[in-house]
Amino acid sequence: MLKDISDWELVGYGGKSTLEKEELRSPNRIDYLIKYPREFDEGVSWEDLTELIAAKIGTLCGLEMMKVEMVIRKGKRGCLLRNFVKEHNAMMAEEGGSLLPSLVDGYHELLESPLKNIELIEYGFKFMEKFPYWSAMKSEFINLQLFDVLIGNQDRHPFNWFYIQE
Repeated sequence: MLKDISDWELVGYGGKSTLEKEELRSPNRIDYLIKYPREFDEGVSWEDLTELIAAKIGTLCGLEMMKVEMVIRKGKRGCLLRNFVKEHNAMMAEEGGSLLPSLVDGYHELLESPLKNIELIEYGFKFMEKFPYWSAMKSEFINLQLFDVLIGNQDRHPFNWFYIQE
């Protein structure tokens, strides 16, 4: 039986995303996001469940992952995630959450690059080396990319890269 969070306070809607999102506040005043699966003529996708599976597998592999829980809100299934931006008072640069444009020159050129395949990957890593925290995060970043390859995650694009330094 999934926990029903229908009575939680709606505080907003989660920016640009491929999935419908709501920003919620729990009765004990903790901020969360809920992601709902895409709806089709017949049923819904399992994208919300894959968030949970990825978080569990990543944790088993020793990676620091978001805390994810499957819930029901107003009759709809979704995955509930702690809002790490508010929880860690993280700085967000622009819609979509990317910090890279504010920290490294040339980010928009990377996004608009005509390069493909290995040339784009090499250019991307050269770009990342300019990031001020690269040496501190390099190992974890590469581990996350390898993890995504293993689980088939196609959603860790530059607008979903976050680095929280406490």
